[in-house]
Amino acid sequence: MNNQHSIPGFWGRGEIGDFKYFSFAHIIPILFFIILIVLLIKFRNYLKNPKVSKIFCLTLAFLLILSELSYYWRTIYIGGDITYDLPIAVCTWNIIFCSLMILSKNKTLFDISYFNVLVLGLVPLITPAVISDCGPSYFRYYQFWIAHFLPIIAVLYMIFVEGFRPNWWSMLKAFCFLIILSGFAIWANSTIEGANYLFLSNTLTAPSLVDFLPNNLWLKLLIITALISVGFIIAYVPYIVIDCKSKQKIKRTS
Repeated sequence: MNNQHSIPGFWGRGEIGDFKYFSFAHIIPILFFIILIVLLIKFRNYLKNPKVSKIFCLTLAFLLILSELSYYWRTIYIGGDITYDLPIAVCTWNIIFCSLMILSKNKTLFDISYFNVLVLGLVPLITPAVISDCGPSYFRYYQFWIAHFLPIIAVLYMIFVEGFRPNWWSMLKAFCFLIILSGFAIWANSTIEGANYLFLSNTLTAPSLVDFLPNNLWLKLLIITALISVGFIIAYVPYIVIDCKSKQKIKRTS
């Protein structure tokens, strides 16, 4: 893998350890986006206005794509190897799907995004190992948070403003997508020396949740599948509760 020395300046990177877990640099952006989520829910009726909704969706889609393109631009700028940044990552596809989803209001894109964003998209926020060398004085720090939070905003917009909701088939669609993506990741990791797509090959340079997984690929896949299944079910629990209450209400009124 490309092992360059640290590159100074806002667009470059620092040393491993510049970003520390659960520091102000970790907690502040999370609190900021929680506020945005609260505001989104509070003003959801205002966002239902067609003109406001159009502006909001266009702006959000633009920021989503810009955040991803800026990542690749920075990688090229600092002399990184694009070979290790092919679009074989859940977060990358979360951005692509969410930008298309809020513009097209496509149900399948929502189905896939709901589970992948609200389950897998939250994991990097707990242990953002990929920015261990980029604190608040670096562009990558801000790009990371924007790229991981805006998909959440997009999914919540579809739920609270557009009235979308997942179902059991949605979970199957999300799983099928992950199976296909995992196939590409396994192929890339076996073909490109040092590649670690979907973190299936080795651990990161900083501590992360991936460190608790075994090194054996197939055992790792089995455990990841089980964990994702549990996560998907938990993400669907609110709708199970809603459906049960609706059925009970119908029985009482019938």
